[in-house]
Amino acid sequence: NGLALSVAERLSGSGRVLAVEPNDAMRLVAARHGRIELIAARAEATTIAHASVDVVACAQAFHLLDGAAALAEFRRIARRGGRVAVIMNLHDHGPGLGGAFWESMDAHCGRRTGLPEPDHALRTAGWQGPLRVERWRHAVMVDVESTIGLARSYARYPADEAERRRLDADLARAHRQHAGLDGLAAMGHIAAMAWFATE
Repeated sequence: NGLALSVAERLSGSGRVLAVEPNDAMRLVAARHGRIELIAARAEATTIAHASVDVVACAQAFHLLDGAAALAEFRRIARRGGRVAVIMNLHDHGPGLGGAFWESMDAHCGRRTGLPEPDHALRTAGWQGPLRVERWRHAVMVDVESTIGLARSYARYPADEAERRRLDADLARAHRQHAGLDGLAAMGHIAAMAWFATE
């Protein structure tokens, strides 16, 4: 659970991080960090005590959940005055390697809509109260193998071998155009977070 690891590394004092993760392999990765309490459960039924956490955050996963059930569970476990946040990394179609990556993916794999905006996801799940929405750009430095590996991780990566070779060649070319002397290029993303305070 990448979010739990990130939060645990920045946590000070006696705070603790509860990570709800249904996947055994993901729990094993997070188990190396002593400040994370791992819970083998789903977001829709966490088993966490009622009104017992200050912040509930769901990153890169809300669109995979039963939104209404997850939202109800998040509200159940958050303390009064706590925060519930949904975070998504959205596709960056601007200039740079990020834009070139998605242009190549769309050209070789068919156009597909990206992840839903987090505020839309919460509204669709039934949240009717006020929401705060924040956005920021960030980038990860990647080599050419990581760029092509990212494409291969998507379910829409072409099944046809010839189309795969064409996509890989396009991505390698795009990477070379944006890479520095160290062979790394900035893969841009747009992070979007929608959050609300619990009552």
